[in-house]
Amino acid sequence: MEATAIAHRNPNRTLNDLPDEILLHILTFFPTLDAVQTSLISRKWRPLWSRLRFLRFSYEHFPLNEPPSDNRDFFAEFVDRALILRPHHPIDHFSLSFIYHPFFGLHVAS
Repeated sequence: MEATAIAHRNPNRTLNDLPDEILLHILTFFPTLDAVQTSLISRKWRPLWSRLRFLRFSYEHFPLNEPPSDNRDFFAEFVDRALILRPHHPIDHFSLSFIYHPFFGLHVAS
């Protein structure tokens, strides 16, 4: 009953009206790639992904490019940039799943 009453008082509310903490909680359920893509929704969403405390990078969920070696490069660069572009917010959970190739030794070692 209360939710219905609130909705009737302001029917034009959007996700942007939610506090950042709730939006961040929602983004914790997304793979990091999808969370980063939400930065395109609006100005409010632009910095949110960089405050996530749960980072999940998965090569198998990454969009495919041709040839596959380009995809591995793109994935490695995405992980590098996502980590570099984050301010100094703590990370509670970090997950990285990828297909290792010796060519990417520099990315793994840095």
